Parts: sequence; C-alpha cells; structure tokens
Amino acid sequence: MLKLDAEGAEHDVLPEVLGSDVLPRQILVEFHHWWHRTPVEQTYRTVEAIKGQGYTLLHVSPAGHELSFLLTR
Repeated sequence: MLKLDAEGAEHDVLPEVLGSDVLPRQILVEFHHWWHRTPVEQTYRTVEAIKGQGYTLLHVSPAGHELSFLLTR
C-alpha cells in the first residue's frame, strides 16, 4: 500500500509510481487541488491516469480530497 500526502507534489510523484515495474496493490492519496493553486482539472487527469493503470476508485472522502484506489487488473 502507498499512502501519499505530498503537499501538492502528488501530480509529480504519481506518474513515477505508475511508471514503475512494481505497482502498489492499494493507493491512498490526498490531493491538494484546493491548495497550492493546482487546478481541479489536474486532479481529474491524475485520477484518470491511476484508473488507466488498472486501479478502481474505492472511496472519496466527504471533502473530496482523499481518494482510495485498489489495483484490480
């Protein structure tokens, strides 16, 4: 499991993780589109990239910042 709270750098870190030969079974990530002036569209693109690697979105926190994914491929 990867728990990622990178304070705005999640969009830089996740492509590196997803490009790895070893993928975590579960990814828990806090997105900071509400902070650091990151457009919410960037979060949508990153979520789609995660899903494109075979992950299923399992949970979104009530505030919409914390997302949980499970590798299902």
